[in-house]
Amino acid sequence: MGSIRLLFSPLWNRQGRPREVKGGRLSLTAFGAGQSRATPERQPAELEFYGRSMARVRGERAKAFERIGRLPGEIQLAGRGYHPRFFLDPKGEIQYEEAPPPGGEPSRQLQLDFEPTHFEGIPELSSPVRRLRLPSSSTAPEARHFEVAVALRIAGVEEAPFEKNDVLDVPLARLRVGLVLEWPDVLDEAVPLGLTLVVKQGGVERTLSWASGSVEAGRRLFLFRNIVGPSPVDLFAHVAGQVFALWQGQDISAPDVPPTWTQTLEQVIRLPRQSARSGEFVATGALPSESVQVESVPETTFRL
Repeated sequence: MGSIRLLFSPLWNRQGRPREVKGGRLSLTAFGAGQSRATPERQPAELEFYGRSMARVRGERAKAFERIGRLPGEIQLAGRGYHPRFFLDPKGEIQYEEAPPPGGEPSRQLQLDFEPTHFEGIPELSSPVRRLRLPSSSTAPEARHFEVAVALRIAGVEEAPFEKNDVLDVPLARLRVGLVLEWPDVLDEAVPLGLTLVVKQGGVERTLSWASGSVEAGRRLFLFRNIVGPSPVDLFAHVAGQVFALWQGQDISAPDVPPTWTQTLEQVIRLPRQSARSGEFVATGALPSESVQVESVPETTFRL
């Protein structure tokens, strides 16, 4: 069979405006030139990630790709068709060339998905194997695009050079470190004067007034800095001395799984009710997560 090549297709953030590339999906094909080094017996193998930042897509002298990191695993030809299968270590980690940034310094990450018919041992989305940390060059003020390529080595020998595989082009949006919430700015007329939004995660608490939200493309955006990761998040709206719970113990680490709303902000504005005991909003039932797709419900965007 032919040598193995890697395909790297973009993953789109369906909730971003405009659409953003949030990561890439890796798959394997065996139609490269030459004979593959893979055999029916398992062999040590590794994926090598390379990248480069660019200020412009065209009209700029291309920088050289630099290795970002390596992901060890094993590979074999499986089944009657001798299809390549890459075995991931669910507890493994990407071995980076660059040390992580100091605490509090921003970094960019891309979500990694793996085609399940080509990869085994795919870990949960919370695993470090599913997040590719981009080097510090991706956070430079002049960086507008970042290209990511992948190479494959089998038993220490290069099987698929990154130059012969797909390149993932990632337009770099303005770097936000934390939780971003969006609402239609048409709500401005209905929002009571002095409304504030409070987000709590562990010992971190962030408070923003409605007026402090920036407006982009008809949306009012709120960035709650350093609200990141899988720890439970609570969201409250403070209106005229009353506290209304919008989220309770929600996980924001999976952008494609929107939080469940105890109550939407629109409902708080139109139907204020309070508990006789604490003044906190009392919901009759949790709203389904998919309700965030409804026009009257705020859209949430997580950019970590």
